[in-house]
Amino acid sequence: MSNLNFLHSGGNKVTLSAPTSDPSSNPNFKLPQADGSSGQFLKTDGSGALSFATPASTPGDTAPAFKAKLSSNMSAPSASTFTVIAYNQEVFDTNNCFNTSTHRFTPNVGGYYILTAGFSYANGNYTEATAILQIRKNGASPAEYGVSNRVGGFESRWGLTVSGVVQLNGSGDYAEAYVYGPSRAIDQYGETFFSGGLVRLL
Repeated sequence: MSNLNFLHSGGNKVTLSAPTSDPSSNPNFKLPQADGSSGQFLKTDGSGALSFATPASTPGDTAPAFKAKLSSNMSAPSASTFTVIAYNQEVFDTNNCFNTSTHRFTPNVGGYYILTAGFSYANGNYTEATAILQIRKNGASPAEYGVSNRVGGFESRWGLTVSGVVQLNGSGDYAEAYVYGPSRAIDQYGETFFSGGLVRLL
């Protein structure tokens, strides 16, 4: 096995070695004419020409993620009607994909998203009520439904949470949260939120 040694003025050397096994041909690697930038790597075109390139971004580098909440209590929706919860204040929105006017999440990257929504009724001491919380894709009724949770403290409140993985195409698909139940105001605090993020690209 042949070695190419680069001797340092301090006495030590750097060695480049040929492959352990005899190559099937005589490869010729052509180095770039200039140095690359910090963080780049050396790549080949498959024909021996080497060049510096920037690593491709991973989904986590550009993935949409958001969390929204209410800025104040939401007025009681009509009884026994599915109503969009008016999440109108962003906690964060990495790609500007959540619209606080329409209360929709419309991601600009196609993939599978985990979405979670929650709410609780305002004005404590309600007894538990029959209600449904849904996350809908493009307004269609989904398979994901809410589960009842009691919010403790001296003002006991009843609310719902729901979570599911939804495929969104990144070019128009959107998601909203709907509530169905009694005509009661919805509380603005921590139990009322809508959040999500990309878990896998299409």
